[in-house]
This record gives sequence, C-alpha cells and structure tokens, in this order.
Amino acid sequence: MSPPSKTPPRPASPMPVAGTLTPTASSLIDAARGLAALVVVFGHIMNFTADAAGHPAAYEPLRFAMGTIVHQAVVAFFVLSGYLVGGAVIQKARSGETFLAKYLIDRVLRIELVLVPALVLTACLDTIGMRFFGSSHVYETLDLARRHDIGTFLLNILNLQNLFTDTFGADTPLWSLSCEFWYYMAAGFAAAGLSRAPLARPARYGLLAVALGIVFVISGPPSFFLFGFIIWGAGAAARALPGLPTPGLRAALLLYGASVIAAAVWTTVTRLPEFQVSPTADLMGAVGFVVLLSAAQRAGEEAPPPRPLTAPAFGFLSKISYSLYATHFPALTLVAAATWGHAPWLVGVIGLPLALVIAILFERLFEARTPALRLAARSLLRLRKAPAAASV
Repeated sequence: MSPPSKTPPRPASPMPVAGTLTPTASSLIDAARGLAALVVVFGHIMNFTADAAGHPAAYEPLRFAMGTIVHQAVVAFFVLSGYLVGGAVIQKARSGETFLAKYLIDRVLRIELVLVPALVLTACLDTIGMRFFGSSHVYETLDLARRHDIGTFLLNILNLQNLFTDTFGADTPLWSLSCEFWYYMAAGFAAAGLSRAPLARPARYGLLAVALGIVFVISGPPSFFLFGFIIWGAGAAARALPGLPTPGLRAALLLYGASVIAAAVWTTVTRLPEFQVSPTADLMGAVGFVVLLSAAQRAGEEAPPPRPLTAPAFGFLSKISYSLYATHFPALTLVAAATWGHAPWLVGVIGLPLALVIAILFERLFEARTPALRLAARSLLRLRKAPAAASV
C-alpha cells in the first residue's frame, strides 16, 4: 500500500472568488438574458395574433400556460438583476469600499439612458397609431387617453409607473422597470449602511432609514414590488453565497425546465383572474433559476462553458435585451393596429423584425454609451475612476 500523499489533490473545478463570474455563469447569463427578452416579445406577438384572430377556442387552453411562461421570463430578469447588481453591491459592502455615489450614478444612468428615449419613442408611435388607426380594437383596449399625458410621462421617467401612476402609453412592460429601479436604490442604501466602511453611527442609521423608507413607501400601492424584491434578493443571495450546494449544471437545467412547466400547469389549473402574477408559480420559477445560476457558477474557472451557451446569437440577443424589452410593445401595438382586419400572422412577420431593428438602434445610440457617460458623470462629481466593467 502506497503512503498517503503529502499534497492534497487539486479539485477539478475550483470555486471562484465570491463575486467573480465563471465562464459558464457568464455564458449562461448572456443566453438567459437574450432568451428571456425574446420569450417576452414572442408572447406578446402571440397575444396580438390571437386577438386579431378572434381568440380561437384552440388558443384558450394555452392562454394561462403561455402567460405564465412569458411572466417567468420577467421573473428570470429579476433574479438575474439581483444576481448581477445585488450580489455585486453585497461584495462591495463586505470589502469596506466606499461605493454609494458611484453605484447610484451607474444604476440611474443604466436605467434612464434607455428609458427616456423609449418613452419618447412610445409617444411618437402612439401618436401615429392613434392618428391613423385609432378606431382599431387595439388602441381602444389600451385606454391611451388616460395614459398619454405629460404627467404620466414625467412620473415614468422617475420610475413610478405601476406604483403611483400608469405605465406611459402603450409601453405597458415598463411596469417591471420601476421595480428594478427601486430595488437598486433600496439595496444600495442598505448595503452602504451595513458596509464595513468607516461611517459615523448617525450616517449609518440614516442610510438604513432611507432604504427602509423606500421599501415602505413603494410597497404601499398594490403592486408586484415587495414580492418581486424577495425574488430579486434571492438572486443577490445566490451571488453572495457561492458555496451553497447545488446539483450539476445539466441536472440544474432540467430542474429549471421542470419548475417552469410546473408553474405553467399550476396557473392553468388554478385559473386565477390575474394568472401572470401567481406567487406560487413565480416562486417555482425563481427557485429553479437560482439553482441553475448557482450550478453554473460552481462549474469553476477552468471548466469551459457548454458550447450551446456560447452561440453568437445569445451574445447578440443579450446585448440588445434591455432595449428590446423597453421598446418592443409600442412597436408591436402599432403593427397590430395597422394590420387589424387582415391576416393575423402579419403581426409577427412585420412586428418582430421591426422590434429587433429598433432595439439594435437603441443599443447603439443609447445603451452603448453607458460606460462613457458613467465615467463622465463620475469625473464631473470628482469621484475616483472605477475599473471598466461590463454594463449590467
């Protein structure tokens, strides 16, 4: 029998430093962002198509299941946002770094550089649509007269849509963006107040009071905010606690698929009036996706990502995912109104390419300028230059 080795064997997949994304996790996040945005767009196209076709009986059994799958894509966005932004801010708080001012600049610019142009685009597309196709069923159901005023526009810029006002015009998916924004704010102030950075006690209490105040005020109106914050926080916890036991990547992927199917079955069986906001279904999808992200992170620095996750299409879709999410619905609404009374499939044939072209233009004109404008804003406020990082 040979003597025991003096040097312990090296693990095949070493755990990364907390906060550092492994290649597999990075590739999975790109794929998930791109696919989630595309699922939302396809879901909305299907709804417009079914509406134009008079809601055929064959579509009705799929309505609840499809609505759940689309909403699960939004849940995945919340988990991803918590994982990338919430997890990173927890790491900064642990490091003792003074970060709040730079963090607020980065988060505000990330949201507003696309949100403001998206609202302007919505105003233009809605005006065209109501001028030429205002009598169509599409614009009648949206009740745009109530949602198309300067007050709603300005409150949407402040990310108060679906909290204290309507989403502006036809851009109804912006409801989730207000949640994201205030998650950023609450988490930033809370992390700064709990950080290891040297702070006077009144300042620390003040930061925590701001965080709690945001949660208290924004949770007041009936909305998805508080429940969504739990989902967002689960993503942040998964990034901050990388040592949690998880199954292998393939098993985690199967588990996530099963959780989404289970959520779709649950909403189909229960038939809630607001099927897309079933807390049980959302928790199923969120837990499954958190496990999948954790499994991808545990793949280790040396393990190459599975080849399907590195497909160029995923990188492309991930790059435009925010712009696509923020701009597709008013474009699809215009196309649906313009083609009303004609072949229902025209909504997808015309609307999908149009939505993709608009998203590409928005990414290049606005989103791609985020890093440069962040640096300019930090310089203007005389903040120390932060290392370059991917826009999240």
